[in-house]
Amino acid sequence: MKIKRIDLENHSIFGNISFDFTNENGEVVDTIILAGENGTGKTTLLNLIFDFTTTTSHYDSLPLRSEKRIFTLIFNDREIEILKQEFSNEFRNTEIISQEAKVTLDFSNHYNHSLSFMNKQGEDFIRIGDHFLNKSQYKKIVKSLYSTTEINFNPSMIHAITAKVIDEEVNQSIKSNSGLADDITQLFIDINSQDNDDLRKWVDENPGEAPPDDVKGIRFKRFISAFETMFPNKKISGVRAEDGSLKVYFKEFEREMSIENLSSGEKQIVFRGGFLLKDRQSTNGALILIDEPEISLHPDWQKKVLSFFQQLFTNPSEEQGSQIFISTHSPFIIHNENRINDKVIVMKKENDGTIFIPPLGEFYDWSDEKIVKEAFNINILKEKVNTNNKHLIITEGKTDWKHLKRALTKFRENGEFLQDTFLFLQFEDEEMGSANLLSLCSSLSKVYNASKIIAIFDRDEPKIINKASLENGDTFKDWGNNVYSFTLPIPTHRQETPLISIEHYYTDDEIKTIDQNSRRLFIGNEFNQLLGIDAENRLICRSRNKCGEDSIQIIDSEVFEIDNQNHNKALSKNQFAQYILDNKEPYNTIGYESFKQVFEIIYQILANE
Repeated sequence: MKIKRIDLENHSIFGNISFDFTNENGEVVDTIILAGENGTGKTTLLNLIFDFTTTTSHYDSLPLRSEKRIFTLIFNDREIEILKQEFSNEFRNTEIISQEAKVTLDFSNHYNHSLSFMNKQGEDFIRIGDHFLNKSQYKKIVKSLYSTTEINFNPSMIHAITAKVIDEEVNQSIKSNSGLADDITQLFIDINSQDNDDLRKWVDENPGEAPPDDVKGIRFKRFISAFETMFPNKKISGVRAEDGSLKVYFKEFEREMSIENLSSGEKQIVFRGGFLLKDRQSTNGALILIDEPEISLHPDWQKKVLSFFQQLFTNPSEEQGSQIFISTHSPFIIHNENRINDKVIVMKKENDGTIFIPPLGEFYDWSDEKIVKEAFNINILKEKVNTNNKHLIITEGKTDWKHLKRALTKFRENGEFLQDTFLFLQFEDEEMGSANLLSLCSSLSKVYNASKIIAIFDRDEPKIINKASLENGDTFKDWGNNVYSFTLPIPTHRQETPLISIEHYYTDDEIKTIDQNSRRLFIGNEFNQLLGIDAENRLICRSRNKCGEDSIQIIDSEVFEIDNQNHNKALSKNQFAQYILDNKEPYNTIGYESFKQVFEIIYQILANE
């Protein structure tokens, strides 16, 4: 069964509105993507569809109201035959000539609901009274699986094997709940035991023979195969007893982790996917409702998650057996070149609260997919802020936060900046240049943030200074929605050379500190611009664009002895920062007082209302 159209009259939230789930050719699509900002009714529509599949004819306890909901449905041939048998009296001496039907839920009377089958002209052909809602065969066909929004999946300790199985007969709609993590973890433990029992039985019945693959992990295969599309290198490796409990383990290369130690994004896939996969055979044809599947997912996974859910309900003939409805905020789902046979319905709200569907179906407030992706993972950042209940500091580059964290530690040892209300985003591998960080500020400022997010930029790009701060870099910028940014203030000893990066907060001598491997950072003015050779004619720098007597650029690669160009003499910025953070000799004596200006601005922003 698929829903072709929903028409609402006098709905308490939607008012009078119609939702059309057909393409330009009038064909019902397999997947409907409900897009829009918060408060535009996406989840309300999912709830309305779920309520439709659970409605019964007993409405004596409900207050009457002048509301009507009309669902235009398309049944397949098998479902039509089942319904003909269920309603044999109504269909006596009558032949159905259309697969289209309408369910009308009229709340102006307790018994005004009806099921009508249509002829080819779209006219009511057979009308069945509200008793159809309680018929078992109708309820088996008109059902849904609803994966609701859940952020925290933390399974409890499991101590025993139970009797959970897959592909139980499902005769009604099912909605996930807060116990989903426990249910799916228990299911994995139980079917692992069942698979092991079947394998042992086969070995006993076939002594001396190696068991073929088709008798191994029969029940687990569907889950392993499905999860592989999202994280191909991480697989379910088995169940083990530990400290009186049973644990499900995953393995990635040579590293194992229990199910509760998966990342928040991996848990979304495992538990929500597990919920939908559990009874796949008996729920074939059910409506699939998924609220915000992108939660906690990296942009790369957001791009794949729709295909992941579609594949769960695609049969060997490459036909999608169930109609899927998802609500989303994600541009990576909307603007995805891999989408097939779907329709995006954009929902918006007028200033007076009226919800409407714009005719062009475009969502203008979302930024370009590539820019948002380069701007890092907004969902994860927001989750980090919400989880810690602290303000978040994001720096340009993976070294800046290390210098700031070490300086803050030193200040606090001396009784300064003791208010512990923020944390640094500590990252290593993510791209976070100035352009990325600017895009991130722009994107984050479009949504509500409960805590403040402060971006700190280097001061080495003139074009960036006035975008990341105000008054030529002297004042922080308020982007809105608790997002702020500023460029590094100029320390006293750099007033003559204001285009600086964070390493310039140290003196030149401190920057040139030599490590135990005889490596160090270099400064551009140590080399002539023409040849890249130092004053002693001993070293050569291959990055000649950074060299010259007026250059203060930090050089952290491709510096060699002229007589031996096999060994790089330059220390990387990251290693320099790590030495500073780790308080490693001789870097533990390097000063930190210049950083006071940075923290004064941070605390000024935190005090800003």
